[in-house]
Amino acid sequence: PAVVWTDSITIGGDVEGDAQLVGDGVYEITGSGADVWGTSDQFHYLYKDLTGDGSISCRVTDFGTGSNTWAKGGVMIRETLDADSKHAIMCMTGGSGEGISFQGRVTGVGAGSTGMHSDITAAPPQWVKLTREGNTFTAYYSADGVAWELFTDTTPDAGHANPIDIEMAESVKIGLFVTSHA
Repeated sequence: PAVVWTDSITIGGDVEGDAQLVGDGVYEITGSGADVWGTSDQFHYLYKDLTGDGSISCRVTDFGTGSNTWAKGGVMIRETLDADSKHAIMCMTGGSGEGISFQGRVTGVGAGSTGMHSDITAAPPQWVKLTREGNTFTAYYSADGVAWELFTDTTPDAGHANPIDIEMAESVKIGLFVTSHA
């Protein structure tokens, strides 16, 4: 069945963006923004409300033109629409930004972000998936959207594990996001 999205918005100040349905279940999402990182985020978000457990996956097909090394696109579960909200993301990063990344603001509103990268240097197209069970968030990736692999850390300085616990409200926002990192 088709997803009924709540809204397509920009978060974090002076950010531009848009989301268009361009095919059967295919969305083209554009967005500027400094990043989804640090203590406050700037990005474009196509989202819906989620109460309780849930999962979201998408196929990232490309990064567009002029992408920054750390441009990001993928899936997000976010407690609120505030720029400093707790969240978890599973995304593809542009250029030489290491390919796939599992990141989040896990310790509280306005806290610094943490990330988990690997030596998996995948380029689009690639599938990413994020699952919430209670306050446990688990990240996966897939080349075909059928056979999912748990995203594992292969770097010595990972900011968090997979899965990760993030205390969030029962009702959250779940969706697709992009940031240009420019």
